[in-house]
Amino acid sequence: MQCSRCNSSRIRKKGTRRGRQRYFCVDCGKNFSGKRGDIPASTQLKDMSEAKILVYDIETSPLVVYTWSLDPRYISPKNIIHDRFIISWAAKWLGENEILSDVTTPKEAKNRDDRRIVESFWKLLNDADIVIAHNGDRFDMKHLNSKFLEHDMMPPMPFRSIDTLKATRRIFGFTSNALDYLVSKFSLGKKLDTNFQLWVDCVSGVADSLLTMVTYNRHDVLILEDWYMKIRKWIPDHPNIGMYSSDKSEISCPVCGGSIAISDRLATTSASSWKTFRCDGCSKTGRTKLNAMTKDEKRFFIIR
Repeated sequence: MQCSRCNSSRIRKKGTRRGRQRYFCVDCGKNFSGKRGDIPASTQLKDMSEAKILVYDIETSPLVVYTWSLDPRYISPKNIIHDRFIISWAAKWLGENEILSDVTTPKEAKNRDDRRIVESFWKLLNDADIVIAHNGDRFDMKHLNSKFLEHDMMPPMPFRSIDTLKATRRIFGFTSNALDYLVSKFSLGKKLDTNFQLWVDCVSGVADSLLTMVTYNRHDVLILEDWYMKIRKWIPDHPNIGMYSSDKSEISCPVCGGSIAISDRLATTSASSWKTFRCDGCSKTGRTKLNAMTKDEKRFFIIR
């Protein structure tokens, strides 16, 4: 599905009208109608899966420290004047239109008090089966966990994590793995322009700057979702979406939950051969659990 004005594929569902699906183009802002049953790429996973998948991003404040040098070796924890806090968060359930977010008030920002917005994000995280973030495993989730502990909150319920930065580094060899570079390279959009003064104004409690920050945060979630959708079929250790389905009687794509076509081509190990597949929807490839060798055939192979 593409926009009828600018041919962009970055479109969102906007409900139905007179039996026809309505869409909104993120790039040019056009509203238009499609045929019933047309599903944009960004909604396919949600529609085919029962998994609750949360795409998220957080924005944190800089630390305030005393230092005699720009060399970090000379900065002691004793020199910290103000530790970092979470200024805002933004998230969306994969495939849904609504972007959820929260941001500190001017008073909370001045007091570096993020308890309220940390609690509001915890509720979302507690409901998620899978979470997606860029550098989420190393940065976002560790800072969130620190805040949960700091505010004496319970750990959220277990969930799986997809870190698009780790996946991109592992699979590809791009010049940069920064999200802005990646989405710009593939014409998926770009980050909004900001500068360090925005962070300074936010921690000073400037209301307009806090609004700008959460807008920037919300936009990051949109381009992150687009990058995930671009690379998801390449991620070898992607959580198996089929595990979240109430009907496990049919073989389905482990990435998008769609139907798959079993191939005649085999994937071999040192001890056996397995039938492979390609997804009809997202083009994911992989091997099934259908063994192509009998027990008698395996007996004749020597494993070194």
